[in-house]
Amino acid sequence: VAANQYLSAADSASLSLTGDLSLECWVQFDTTPASGAFYAVLAKWDNVQGNNKGFKFGLWNNAGTLQIAFFKSPNGSTDHAASVNWSPTTGTWYHIAVTKSSSTVKFYVDGTQQGTDQTLTDATIFDNARVFQIGGKDAPENVNNDNDGKVDDVRIWNTVRTATQIADNRSVELVGDETGLVAYWPFE
Repeated sequence: VAANQYLSAADSASLSLTGDLSLECWVQFDTTPASGAFYAVLAKWDNVQGNNKGFKFGLWNNAGTLQIAFFKSPNGSTDHAASVNWSPTTGTWYHIAVTKSSSTVKFYVDGTQQGTDQTLTDATIFDNARVFQIGGKDAPENVNNDNDGKVDDVRIWNTVRTATQIADNRSVELVGDETGLVAYWPFE
C-alpha cells in the first residue's frame, strides 16, 4: 500500500481480535508525524462513528517524541496506549511488530525488541464491527489516510509471536496456513 492510499478489509470473525494478538508488517515512512499526530499503519479503529475504537498500531508523535505505539479500547470509547521511543529514518524500510499478551505489550523493529515490556491498564479489546485498515483509520466515513508512507507484507495473528519467531520469519514468505495466522497480505 503506497503513501496517501489505504486498503480496507470488511469486518470478519478472524479480524475481531479481542485478546492476545501479534501484528507485523514492513513499513517505510516518507515523513514523520507532527506533534500530537498518529500515523496509523494497521487499525480496526473508527473515531468518527462514536464508540467504535478497537485497536491501532503505528507511529505516534507524543509531544515531540516519536514513538512506536499500540492503542486499544476496552469499550469502544475510551482508549489506552502503550508505546516506546523510536525514531525511524524516512525513506528506509523497517519490519515492525507488536504483540499483546493479556495486558503486556512488546514492540519490535527489525526483529529486535524496542524498550521494555509495556503494561496496559486492562487486557480487553473492544470488538467493533468496523473495517480493518492498512495505512489509515476511521474508514469508511472519514478516510483519514494519516500514514505518509508505504506498507508491505502484513501479518495478523491471534496468538502471541515470540521474539525468535518474529526475528527469524520477518523476511520469510509465509505459506498462509500457519497456526494463529488470521490474515496475510504479502502484496506480491
